[in-house]
Amino acid sequence: MLCGTAVCEGNTVCCYKKAPPLALCISPLDYEKLGCEKMDLPCFTSSDCPGGLNCCLIFSQDTSGGTVTCRQQLMCPGDGAPTFIACGTNLDCPATRPNCTFLTSTPKGDFSICE
Repeated sequence: MLCGTAVCEGNTVCCYKKAPPLALCISPLDYEKLGCEKMDLPCFTSSDCPGGLNCCLIFSQDTSGGTVTCRQQLMCPGDGAPTFIACGTNLDCPATRPNCTFLTSTPKGDFSICE
């Protein structure tokens, strides 16, 4: 896993802090003790995310844009207000929003959301 300018390998994880800026590889046992923050991982579909996470489109409150990052399903219900689960196929979508529907084209290809 990339962590700042280092790569965490073996039994280490990335400890990330916004203030003061910090990113270093540590033992998972020290993660909470050091007050590490979770980094948002960019994604295009749920297949880009670690197991159990959804690729989540979150629109900003001022509708100027949004972010697409890996999130737990509770943090991205895909209920359309103001979050959507990004998808590649219908298999990426929850039963409550089972259809993977085209939203827009991007330089990486077509971008779709669960509806």
